[in-house]
Amino acid sequence: MGNENSHIANACNAEIMIYFESKKLHITEIAFEVTTDTGVKASEKEVEAHNNLATKFNVNLKPDSRIQYIRCPSREYIKIPLQGTIYVTVIAKRGDKNELMCMNFMVPSDRSIIVIDNGMVKFAKYGSLWKDEDERYY
Repeated sequence: MGNENSHIANACNAEIMIYFESKKLHITEIAFEVTTDTGVKASEKEVEAHNNLATKFNVNLKPDSRIQYIRCPSREYIKIPLQGTIYVTVIAKRGDKNELMCMNFMVPSDRSIIVIDNGMVKFAKYGSLWKDEDERYY
C-alpha cells in the first residue's frame, strides 16, 4: 500500500516547509549461497557415492534514513512523495521567522492532512483536500 492519494493542504496564510520521514525498512543486500559436497568411495566390495547440497539465504534490512523536504505556498497542496506511513514536521515561514506547526505527525498510508493557520494539523475527509473529518472547509 502506498500514498497514491495522500496530500498535504496548506490552509495557512504563510508558506510552509514540510519534512517527510519514513520508518519503513529497505532491503540493502540479498545473499544466496549454495554449497555442494560430492564424493565417491570405492573399495573392492562396494562403491559409495554421496551428494550433499546446502543453501543459505540472507536478507539485510535497514531503516530508510532519507528525510525529504518540500515547500508549499499558502492555499496550495502537495502530493506526499513517500510510501506507507510517514512522519511529517511542518514549519511555517512568517517573514524572517520560522514557526513550528507540528513535529513528527504520523500520517498513515492513503490519508491526507490539512495544516491550519493556528498550528493545528487535521486529517482531511477521505476524497477531499480542504474539508476535515468534521466537515469543516479551510
